[in-house]
Amino acid sequence: MDDDTAQAVPFLDSFWALATPVPHERSQAAASLAMHLADDAERSPYALKRLCRGLCSPRPGARQGFGAALATALAASEALALDDVVSALREATTPSGRGGTRTSELRELHLGRLLGVHAVARSGRVARARDAPVEGAVGELAAMTAELMRRRRWLRELCAVALVDLAAQTRAGARAAILTPELLGPLCEGARDAAEAAAAQLALALGLQRVAPRA
Repeated sequence: MDDDTAQAVPFLDSFWALATPVPHERSQAAASLAMHLADDAERSPYALKRLCRGLCSPRPGARQGFGAALATALAASEALALDDVVSALREATTPSGRGGTRTSELRELHLGRLLGVHAVARSGRVARARDAPVEGAVGELAAMTAELMRRRRWLRELCAVALVDLAAQTRAGARAAILTPELLGPLCEGARDAAEAAAAQLALALGLQRVAPRA
């Protein structure tokens, strides 16, 4: 997509277009938003907040659009710090605690958090940076994902994929500090039976062995 096509969607309108059920319109909005952020880094805090909230939206196409936009923006602009992404994602996907939270709302928040982790992994930023600040952010993302894997049985397979993707992009010397026994050991607690726990553990173990054989 060329610059003129991407810039055809104004900055604020991009967020609305990300939730359209039309795939090519979502793609255009994601590319447009990434270019706006690359041109004006001061818009990043607002954009991160909107993008992370959008990951939790139940509207048709919203999760795909906001996830793609977050990954595209991270790939296009180094001005988006991963620490800021982690903070925005945690804030947007943490229940407010006011008046209780319905089960359906919790599901949206938890799924949004996991999709945010996947967006970071897909962006390629972790593999490009390979420095201590980025590795600290990756450690937080891994911990958030491990918590979901322990607490939300229906997300276990997707969580395993996210952890493997993060490990694959982290430099070998830092994997041991991220994939600690404390993080990995209790991942399958709460499984309904031994077979379910074994399946989740096997999927994670095989994935990690493939990308991080010495981790």
